[in-house]
Amino acid sequence: MATKAVFLGIAVLSTLRLSCAAPDVSSGNTTDVTTSSKFLASHSSSSDTSSPTVGSPSLDMTSAAMEAAITDLMLGKSAFGATPMGGSVKTIVDVLTKTMMPKVVAAHKTDQAMLIRLANEVAKCSSTKNSGVNAAKAPLNAYRAYSRAHKSCRNNQAVAYSSMKACLVTQRSLFTQKGLKCNFFGAMGRKFGTQKNNIEIMKKAGGETTQGYITLISATICGKHVHGTKGTRAARGGWGGGLSGSMLDQYLKAKDQCERAKRAYNNQVKLCRAKTAAFNKKKGQCDQYQGLMDTNSCNGAVRLKDVC
Repeated sequence: MATKAVFLGIAVLSTLRLSCAAPDVSSGNTTDVTTSSKFLASHSSSSDTSSPTVGSPSLDMTSAAMEAAITDLMLGKSAFGATPMGGSVKTIVDVLTKTMMPKVVAAHKTDQAMLIRLANEVAKCSSTKNSGVNAAKAPLNAYRAYSRAHKSCRNNQAVAYSSMKACLVTQRSLFTQKGLKCNFFGAMGRKFGTQKNNIEIMKKAGGETTQGYITLISATICGKHVHGTKGTRAARGGWGGGLSGSMLDQYLKAKDQCERAKRAYNNQVKLCRAKTAAFNKKKGQCDQYQGLMDTNSCNGAVRLKDVC
């Protein structure tokens, strides 16, 4: 209210100054000017005569007293209201209170409504953002969980892969050994089990003595004679119950080596198949983790992007 009164007072004083500074002499309204001048002069002379000192109540007028004085001036309760300027002041007051102030208040209300609407939009935006971020937390948390599981799974897959590769290397080595030993066994069977070859062994060379011929046949077929000429020396025999190095001894040993190589190879094949199956299973599990990880990562990223 004090500010409004001051504003009205300044407007009135400005009007009075303009009116007093430019009197309409040509129109003959000198009486109004003279009356106004006398009115102002009387207030001025009375003020000079009193000569108030600094700190007196008249100079230390409070805002309430100033507001009351200007209000009386506006309402025409003072002596100034009876002067010719009273109507002009009333017109100015009407323009200020009935035209300008309502427009100012209406503009203020419009601006305030816009500010409230914008504030609500900002709050809504923040709420939407928080809701979207919260919605993106679930897939992102799932992504992190699957990421840890995926990393551990890939480490185990690497171990399974190394074990499988080592097993396959051993399998290839055993396959080669099996081929060599079984090929040797096959050669021994063809050598000792073919009648043509045995006939060649039984042929006597020209000039060969009877004992030499019998000894050669015995050593070739029966093996090494390690018991002495009289058979009194104890020595280990060969496979099949005969002498060491006999046809039967060589044949049975070659057969055993082939069978051992086959069993070793077949067992290794089973082991490698199990290791390969374990590796494939682990790889499939890791691929599944990776798929879930990638899916949740993309879902979380898309939701965050949609929020932005």
